[in-house]
Amino acid sequence: MSDLRYAFLVTRGHGSADAAIAAHDGGTVLLDMKERRVIRRYGTGDVTAEYVRMRRAFTAHVGAPAFTVGGAGEFVVEELILGEHLLDLPLATRVSALRRLISEYARLTAHAGVEGAGMRDLLTHVFDRLIQNRGLRDRWDAAHLGDLATRMTWVPSAYEATAKNLMVSRGQRPVPIDLGDLQMQPFFAYPVGVLISAGGDVLDAFRRGVFDAEFEELWAAAGQTWSGGDAAREGVLVARAAFAATRDHDAGVPGGIDELFGARLTTIQPWLNDTRTGGFV
Repeated sequence: MSDLRYAFLVTRGHGSADAAIAAHDGGTVLLDMKERRVIRRYGTGDVTAEYVRMRRAFTAHVGAPAFTVGGAGEFVVEELILGEHLLDLPLATRVSALRRLISEYARLTAHAGVEGAGMRDLLTHVFDRLIQNRGLRDRWDAAHLGDLATRMTWVPSAYEATAKNLMVSRGQRPVPIDLGDLQMQPFFAYPVGVLISAGGDVLDAFRRGVFDAEFEELWAAAGQTWSGGDAAREGVLVARAAFAATRDHDAGVPGGIDELFGARLTTIQPWLNDTRTGGFV
């Protein structure tokens, strides 16, 4: 409920909703438990053809709720997912769900990915400000990104990559929810973002190489090679932090790029070491 302004029960009367929620974007979410559906009216406006295209591509390969568009684009009707939130599950179940999510993202990348900017081009407009902070510059220089520095495959993904927006269905499939903000992002951004927010024990497993087989599959789908090892694992964590900070900066989130990047790095700092692994600047 942390992202919702209000939640209140609705008397059925002649309608079918059991509850209504006023969402943070100014939209409305209606829950219909009897029909097992969710009706979402987004505060950002009507559903666009581009959104439908991205969501169809996303849903074809990732376990997102099935959906239809109603009211001439005024709202989306989607299936109500019965299951548990990722963070409510034990470590072994979280790891299993995330491994499957990464594999599904590999299929999304292979079938719906498009070539786009690498990290160097993506951050060009904020780089001068970023390197004024010596600590951030050192962390930036230490990251080892391989081909991510010069080219990345981009895929439809939710803006907010967080574990609280990932359900695990009764069939143990990971199901991203709250997909009103789908946009094109680097192929690794969403699964790594969810992994970061899934708990320190999950990040410990990541640093031990538990997810390496799935990351190898994902990188291969993007036409790249996952080398594994500490350098690659740290590099992708820093890349995710840099991408998210730049995206938030460009979206008008308060704080300069150095503050936003620094905050993201603080989240992952316990899982980074101080060894310089080869810069990409």
